[in-house]
Amino acid sequence: MTITTPLQQGRILIVEDDHSSRELLRMILEYDYHVETAHDGETALRLISEHDFDLVLLDIMMSGINGLEVLRTLRQDKRIQSLPVILVSALSDSDVMVEGLEVGANDYISKPIDPAILMARVRTQLKLKHLMDERNKHIEKLERAEQLRTQFVHIASHDLKNPLHNLSIANTLLKDEMGNNSRVKQILNVLDLTVENMHHIIEAFLDVVAIQSNTLELKPVVLSLSDVVNNIAMQYEIAAEEKDIRLHIGNHTGQVVADSARLVQIASNLVSNAIKYSPQGSVVTIWTETNDASLRLCVQDEGPGIPKKERHKLFTEFGKLSTRPTRNESRTGLGLWIVKHLIEKQGGTVGVNFPKAGGSIFWLELPTVASEPALAFAVEDSASL
Repeated sequence: MTITTPLQQGRILIVEDDHSSRELLRMILEYDYHVETAHDGETALRLISEHDFDLVLLDIMMSGINGLEVLRTLRQDKRIQSLPVILVSALSDSDVMVEGLEVGANDYISKPIDPAILMARVRTQLKLKHLMDERNKHIEKLERAEQLRTQFVHIASHDLKNPLHNLSIANTLLKDEMGNNSRVKQILNVLDLTVENMHHIIEAFLDVVAIQSNTLELKPVVLSLSDVVNNIAMQYEIAAEEKDIRLHIGNHTGQVVADSARLVQIASNLVSNAIKYSPQGSVVTIWTETNDASLRLCVQDEGPGIPKKERHKLFTEFGKLSTRPTRNESRTGLGLWIVKHLIEKQGGTVGVNFPKAGGSIFWLELPTVASEPALAFAVEDSASL
């Protein structure tokens, strides 16, 4: 029995039917490695099936099952097909060596054995195996992480969204049942806001997953920005009134090619943020500008603006700033990061300007629809996103 010393860094199987050659190989290797031997192919295959080896030194010419047959058997077994094999042979026929490499040998050594060459090639193959083992471990971790991500997505998209939807319906029914009980209505309004916030968090999570996994589905169509702006204005009119904020709609004409639902989502995020960070009695202005072959949608607020030292965090993942919503509305730090990716996926850009008078102007820009030929090209180009 060979005792493993601190210097031994791998488990090597020597397969050689000649006793003196087998012992020579053992003597060269056993100080640095744990070495086992087999005198024929049958014994070698049995040992390999029973134990884990890091490398096999395999003689080609053996009685019974020769080295090439052993190698073919190893390469057909998925569990051990990546096991490094160095062929050893006294044959000078290059065709045999070529056949061995084609079958799957990692290297070969010719007899008589040069100890220095043997050690160098063994070290090289063991280093490569170590790197491959590390790579496989990382792949397994990534696969497990992907399985976990898939489970989380399923939970978020089904097991959480459906109960939240039921809570929202139940909340509406309770409001009708309670009549004029102002205290209960106040509690139900808080519940309504909580459910809405949870819904936004889930939607943000699903968007992040779709963006990072490149599974985002877009359906580009020709859109009137006037329709988009009017939709957003109606959607946020009540939220603005509750904070005594006036929504002012400026010029909002022009057409773009974009995914309708995603463009509304992007614009909603900018308007929602403007309302969140605007003080009572201020104005949020929405308008469009035409710049050469593009159309820009702008959302201006009269809030405190963004501190210069924090502006680099805008549009970054989880880029929360020190500026807080004026009524402590919820925030995830993902909204503008999602906006950036959604608009860029549609061939557009997003940015922000900081007027000297204060506040912020967040904007998104998309190519305009200028003519029928350009329109057809734009739709075809956007459909490839």
